[in-house]
Amino acid sequence: MTIRAVVFSALICGSAVLCGCPEGYVAPGVRRTEDVVYARAWKRVLVFQQYLERPLLMDIVRPEPIPDEPLPAVVMVHGGSFTGGSKDDDDLVTLAARLARAGYVCFLIDYRLVPEPPPAPADLEIPESILALALPELQLTLLLAAAHAASVDTRAAIRHVRANAEEYGVNPDRIAVLGESAGAFAALAAGYAPPDDFAADEGFPVSEFNAPDTSAGVDSVISLWGNGDHVLDAINPGSPALLLVHGTEDEEPGTPFEGSERLRDAAEAQGVYAVFVPVPGADHGAWRFRIDGENLADKVIAFLDR
Repeated sequence: MTIRAVVFSALICGSAVLCGCPEGYVAPGVRRTEDVVYARAWKRVLVFQQYLERPLLMDIVRPEPIPDEPLPAVVMVHGGSFTGGSKDDDDLVTLAARLARAGYVCFLIDYRLVPEPPPAPADLEIPESILALALPELQLTLLLAAAHAASVDTRAAIRHVRANAEEYGVNPDRIAVLGESAGAFAALAAGYAPPDDFAADEGFPVSEFNAPDTSAGVDSVISLWGNGDHVLDAINPGSPALLLVHGTEDEEPGTPFEGSERLRDAAEAQGVYAVFVPVPGADHGAWRFRIDGENLADKVIAFLDR
């Protein structure tokens, strides 16, 4: 094991003392380190009927052995309608392994789900994609809280990766964020919303562990069958590059195919580099396709390697 590998293992295991730090190969040339603490966040603890600060966990999927030069990073956010899903999603782990073999360090995060998070800010603008779900008031309130918290947590993960870039062996100037479905909502918010938005839970203190003074900026955003209506007006000429992948037959109320078309148009209107990959005939969750001989991982790697 190289000196750099020893330092890497010591850092992440030290960060995850409460949770253990199991490691293992997920594919040839790829290592996955599980349950690394990336932030501390306020969660509703029902047995106490109050909010308590709890650790948020991520898995790291990286090339093995670790190269000497810093590698680009990808923060990856799972889907699940803000009510389920996890960093253990098989499709996301498989994609992370492909990215790792291509020279990327991937950080698969868990985030707070319904009904854990504190209420969303009162002035949070409700996206049309969420209003289209026509939910009862209580469900809408819980969903907004979770959508806001997921975006806060995604930005916390980006700050953590940047603050610990040297130890993780990544280039702090090359951090991308990728989300699928509900995770794309959080990834798009993290990538395009103004810096003061989604910075913390309203009315709750921020732990110094969360590196609050570190930038949460990214150079690329990848939305897999998500909806970016909440960031259409936030995109500007200096915004990160954008990759959109979406099935043409996706008719989910919150993530219709037309949502990605609107986001592409907004990016192009601002001169932002944008790649749109419509997947003919696919519905929600277009993990497996082949277009011009390329699959999803090929499209993502080509975009990140640009």
